[in-house]
Amino acid sequence: MRRVWIPKPGSAEKTAFGIPTVRDRVVQAALRHVLEPIWERDFAEQSYGFRPNRGCKDALGRVDQLLKSGIHLGRWMRI
Repeated sequence: MRRVWIPKPGSAEKTAFGIPTVRDRVVQAALRHVLEPIWERDFAEQSYGFRPNRGCKDALGRVDQLLKSGIHLGRWMRI
């Protein structure tokens, strides 16, 4: 991680800003490649946050689909 110090506006203080190096990015990608399939199988089917090929539009589409089918969302969600 390359550390750069950036001056704070209106102050003499500086704040640290970390810039990932190429080596850091390669290590992060390798770990993600290994760990993601392991974690992915443990996630609940109705989980949409921070998952590959799933996003907020997918979650909203599923909620819309369930509402139109007449399902009570309290049973579908883990509340």
